[in-house]
Parts: sequence; C-alpha cells; structure tokens
Amino acid sequence: MKPAIVFVLFLDILLSGMIVSFAGCKKSSSGNPSNNAGSITATLNGTAWSSNLLTMAIYYTSNDEFQLFGIQHKGADSSKFGLLITAPVTLNKPVGPDTPINSFGQFNDVVFRNMVSGQSYDGMPDFGGRSTLMVTALDSTARKISGTFSGVLYNVANSSDSLVVTNGSFNTSYTVQ
Repeated sequence: MKPAIVFVLFLDILLSGMIVSFAGCKKSSSGNPSNNAGSITATLNGTAWSSNLLTMAIYYTSNDEFQLFGIQHKGADSSKFGLLITAPVTLNKPVGPDTPINSFGQFNDVVFRNMVSGQSYDGMPDFGGRSTLMVTALDSTARKISGTFSGVLYNVANSSDSLVVTNGSFNTSYTVQ
C-alpha cells in the first residue's frame, strides 16, 4: 500500500474514534498538551478554514515523524486536515512529498477529508497532488512545532476533483510516543 493511502486511512480511523470519545468528555483544567493546544488554519478554495473542535500532534519515535491533525465542525459539516512531517526536520526549508526525507523512504504530506461526504484529498504526486510543508519552529524541550503548508490536493477516488490550499499554518504542542 502506498504511504499516502496508509496515512489517509490512519487519519480516518484515528480522528473518527477521537471525535466519538471527545464528544462525551468535559473540558478539564488539567490540560492535555495534545488536545486543542494549538491551531491549524488554511484557505481552502478561497474559504477560510480553522480547526475549532480539535488540534492534536504526536511525534512517533518509532517512525521518526510528526502527525498533526485538526478538525473543524461548522453547522452540519465537519472536515479535517492531516499533516505528516518526517524527521529530520530542517527549519525554514520548504519540502514536498515527492522526495523521500530519510533512509526509511518516508515523505511529507498534506491530506484533507470532508467527513460528511467522505471525500479524501491528498497532496502526494501519486494522486496528482503537490503540497509543500515548512517547519518554522521546533522546540523539543517544550514540545511545540509550528510552520506553514500549501498545495493542490487531489481527490483520492476522482483525479479530476481537486482543492487548492493556501495560507496554511500550524502551531501546536505535541506529545511523544
């Protein structure tokens, strides 16, 4: 299975389960550093998008990668962005998904999913997409990461359907697993 497809499937499973579990939870003052401890914003086909339900980031030491997720709930619509950032991270260097970052052959990627329609869009060249991510700050002591992203994401099931993402930014705390 291609890395982009695996990431999209992981994103769907993880966030669908998290929405169900967080829907019944009260907000705690103890503050989990990975939940709503930041933001993901972008302009999507000319319309502002911002995570308002959940922002979460995890650094997986076994894969040497960051996975960032943001969910927006607006009226009857819900959608999510997923960002995959592979280490090693070089600050202020834009990287795309077309060149492996490390010896594991891992890539950076931007994905978007409309949770109502079920449509998934991916910035990987496998789907015709083109995305760019840039980490502008990484603090491994305070466990914070921020940066920018943009691209043209193509529907994984219909290559004639695409989304243009501009002005993307992320700024969040992350947990380590």
